[in-house]
Amino acid sequence: MKNKLKDSKKATILYYIVIPGFFLALVFFYVSSLDPFDTETKYVGYKELSLIKLSQEANKYFLFTDASTKLSADKSILNLAEKGGFALASPCSNYLNYQLWTAKGKQCFPEYQKEFSSEFNTQINLFLQQLPSEEFVNFAKTDSNSFYPKVQSINYNLFISKDKITGIADKALSFGLFISKPKIGQYNSLPSFNIKKKVNTEEFEKIESEAIALINKCTLDPIDECIAKEKPSNWIVGSCEGDSSHEDRTFRFCVNSNTEITSYSDKSKSEKKKMQYRFALYFPLTDEELIPSETTVIESPLETTDLSSIEQEAAKASEKYSIDKNIILALIQQESNNNPNAIRCEQSYENRWQDLANTLNCQQYNCNEIIQSPQGNFHKVSCSYGLMQLMYPTALETCPEIVTTPESLYTKSINIDCGAKYLSKLIAQCGSISRGIYAYNHGPANCKTADINNDSYVLLINNKCSELGCSLV
Repeated sequence: MKNKLKDSKKATILYYIVIPGFFLALVFFYVSSLDPFDTETKYVGYKELSLIKLSQEANKYFLFTDASTKLSADKSILNLAEKGGFALASPCSNYLNYQLWTAKGKQCFPEYQKEFSSEFNTQINLFLQQLPSEEFVNFAKTDSNSFYPKVQSINYNLFISKDKITGIADKALSFGLFISKPKIGQYNSLPSFNIKKKVNTEEFEKIESEAIALINKCTLDPIDECIAKEKPSNWIVGSCEGDSSHEDRTFRFCVNSNTEITSYSDKSKSEKKKMQYRFALYFPLTDEELIPSETTVIESPLETTDLSSIEQEAAKASEKYSIDKNIILALIQQESNNNPNAIRCEQSYENRWQDLANTLNCQQYNCNEIIQSPQGNFHKVSCSYGLMQLMYPTALETCPEIVTTPESLYTKSINIDCGAKYLSKLIAQCGSISRGIYAYNHGPANCKTADINNDSYVLLINNKCSELGCSLV
């Protein structure tokens, strides 16, 4: 009897403890094998709420990016002045940490806008590395399982005018939301900005011109006396800290400017600083090493920036070539900031100027003549001119009946008529206004297949067009 009772108790324990425990173990094993972010284990609306949170977190990133653009612009302006206009280093090397603009047998004047773009993109990404991203990383790991990297690098295409800087990122930033491996949502945005900031490129160009003039004046010994006599009054011979030592025929210079820029310390303290331009010059010993001074300075007809006359010429071209007048005006604003005397020369064209001259058979227009531009010394065929920034070879090919010399492109009526004619030709060739605008800046080679929806130049013209009341559609 006792043995039967004992067996009965064992059976009871087996029934009430062991078997339920076995089933609990099976349940635990099954639950632990599930993806913690499997949609079946979450409440209704979990996906939607996660996407909303993702967009909020991404917007924090973009807000920080927008706030960083002005700081980056200020920092870049100061840095370029102190680094002789170079984002990295001068091809002519440096002398006592002052970047050389001239060396034996060569000159290395910086292309300011190109160097500014490089420096700006470096600075903006340095600011983004300071982003308080731990919050985002924790959000990504625990709240929504979203993919949110600590730092996404940004590179902006910059367009610099006298009083503002416009930038559009070269690609959209993407933030993807993953739940149980597959991506269920993605937040995309193409960062852009438009800040009022005076980048005084003219001051930089003036200093470069003064440097060339000083070098060509001071060739004979005693060179120290010549430099002291001929240098501009705001130039200091030596370092900005007062060290006037030099070696051979190489000198450092410090140029004080009245331009003030806000400087920010690592502790977020700001102060106004007057800019100081720092660079070094080598003074040639022989005439052969002198910087060519017998260059032709193209004199414009001194056309004034009369907006009413620009609008009148745009209206004429609009009617003649069936293009919205405001599209023409938007292009003019972007290309020259309404400056009829604008000139810009391209190194890529300068590298093959002889081929361009031979193809156009334009020796009668002195294509081989050297001109002096804000970018340095170039051949005529390497430059674009006037309100719509027409390349000389392009203008000759498109409008041979009205374009004769580069100087003629400074005339508003000629420049706008030829620019509109060229644009109408591109629109017909590429199939739409937007693609024609793309080709106006990039060339027509791939205008039919290019991704114009994310092209920075097309977006800029579209924005300007919207302000003027027109559309690229």
